Amino acid sequence: MSVDWKKLDGLILKVVSDSTASVIEAANFDLGTDISTYPSLKIAFDGFGDDGEDETMASFALFVHEDSANPDFVFPPHEETPWAIVQRPTEEAIIYCWYNRDENEWDILEPETENEEALSPENLISILTKIIG
Repeated sequence: MSVDWKKLDGLILKVVSDSTASVIEAANFDLGTDISTYPSLKIAFDGFGDDGEDETMASFALFVHEDSANPDFVFPPHEETPWAIVQRPTEEAIIYCWYNRDENEWDILEPETENEEALSPENLISILTKIIG
């Protein structure tokens, strides 16, 4: 079965744009802070392009946990180090989303995970559909 990438990108774009709109409008980029409007997901500003030199390109990371579709699930905080968060690649997928501030356009990258069974692109479509309806 082939992946409906257009549908997945649309769901990701809805979640990310809903959660980042006020941050982008205010240009209030706080590295690593969870700004998701959906409690079962985590979305955080991840930095600017070209190693921080290109502020026209803003990176946001969307984290989807294998349990995100459960109605009572609240995304757990990540352990942090002074320079990064500690990801859980066997429990969650991370999807990097780049926002071009000059062009008002998004570029959605392919999901990354070590849990290909629970967090396959098809399952991500199912999880995100349950979350946003």
